[in-house]
Amino acid sequence: PEIAARVEEISGLKVPLDDLSFEVTDSFHYYNAGAAYNTTEKKIRVYKNTIPPLLSQQTLKTILGHELMHHSQFSIGQFKQIVEDESVKNLRRFIDRLVEGDATWVEYKLEQFYPLDFLSKVSLFRRRTELEYAGFFRGISGMTNPYGLGKRRIDALVAAGGRAAVNHLYQAELQEIVKNFSDLIMEKSVTFDERVILQFLKCNI
Repeated sequence: PEIAARVEEISGLKVPLDDLSFEVTDSFHYYNAGAAYNTTEKKIRVYKNTIPPLLSQQTLKTILGHELMHHSQFSIGQFKQIVEDESVKNLRRFIDRLVEGDATWVEYKLEQFYPLDFLSKVSLFRRRTELEYAGFFRGISGMTNPYGLGKRRIDALVAAGGRAAVNHLYQAELQEIVKNFSDLIMEKSVTFDERVILQFLKCNI
């Protein structure tokens, strides 16, 4: 409840807890985040074997906040319908940029309540670097990683119109989401210096 209240305070969205369940498991998960949200089961699973060994309990709360934000997002009826619409699968990358970008934005903002200690910073360095910069790389599917670049877009929306500019999108039509998280806008979020470095490394953005 404490973390959910913080997520609500930061995001301006409701985090309903009455239909949410938690599970702690020793099984492995393909993504080493420590936790994951299942939209169908409305369940957050904490994967003990994927939690970095140096990570503090305080820092784990920020990761759980990321997953609580997902529960909040998918508890919005209209938005959930858009996400589950099989006919728009080819537009999924735009939705993912909003979903993961905003959850990552909240995760970072939670650090004002749960500051990262030195060992947690060391432990999360690789993951944080990937979240911030993996968005520049296109995978074999042609999709960009939604976390880092999605977060940058959320930063820009909040700077221009506050959280209302972001939360409005959860009630908007799909085309408005596509417009706000288009490939062109994502490309523009890469700075000149970063482009120079990426070109030097022969990376495709």
